[in-house]
Amino acid sequence: MKPKSLVGSLALAALVAWNAAPAEQPMTPPKPDALTEVASHIPGARPDQLRLSPIQGIYEFTRGAEIAYVTSDGKYAIAGDLYDLTANDDLTETHRREVRQHLIAAVPETDMVIFGPKDPKYTVTVFTDVDCGYCRKLHSEIAEYNRLGVRVRYLMYPRTGPDTSSWTKAEQVVCSPDRNDALTRARLRARRNTRHRHGERRAAARLCPAGRAGEAPQGRYRQVAASARRGPGAKRSLRARDFSARGDSACPACLPTPWHRAARPSSR
Repeated sequence: MKPKSLVGSLALAALVAWNAAPAEQPMTPPKPDALTEVASHIPGARPDQLRLSPIQGIYEFTRGAEIAYVTSDGKYAIAGDLYDLTANDDLTETHRREVRQHLIAAVPETDMVIFGPKDPKYTVTVFTDVDCGYCRKLHSEIAEYNRLGVRVRYLMYPRTGPDTSSWTKAEQVVCSPDRNDALTRARLRARRNTRHRHGERRAAARLCPAGRAGEAPQGRYRQVAASARRGPGAKRSLRARDFSARGDSACPACLPTPWHRAARPSSR
């Protein structure tokens, strides 16, 4: 037989075998005992949910809001999203949205700060930080959202973690008898403080002859800071105008130590 004829015969045989293959049977959900056995094979982790994925022999492992895929023997794990190329759908993200909704629904509204009508058209749950500029921007428009029937439920989320200023502010809001008023006032204070700090930094940068951090003599700066605080009614912090009046080369923009932490003047 010639080579071309041999290749053609093999291709035809493969096509016949493919067409003769039985149709794929619908996937049946595993029995509870099977899931328990698979979970027992996964070392050091107890899933909140374990279910068979669309891939035979691969299980979807859910813990909190995290989703991964594991083999039935627990030896291998796959991190990443699973896509259905036929439907062009991210199956993992679809399940992840369901998990998020379930987790948020489990949080009682007594732990939230809620702005909006009792019978809203829409409800939005927001993780918020008092010192977050974007959060302040959203809250500045909260009345308009409420007017349009949008109810906003805040969950306090100080990004800097425990034992920080943002954490303390969040505690004060949650422990206040009027959380809505406390949150609004805290945001207004944070906004004013941010504007004040940014204004001083810009003014200091304009007056700084060094041009970048670390080039000014810290000792000389402390003397200027101390003299600015002497006498009755003296200022508690050093302003940019103190530098321009004294012609000093040091400024808050180019010192490793913030001006409000400068050495106290001696008792002379």
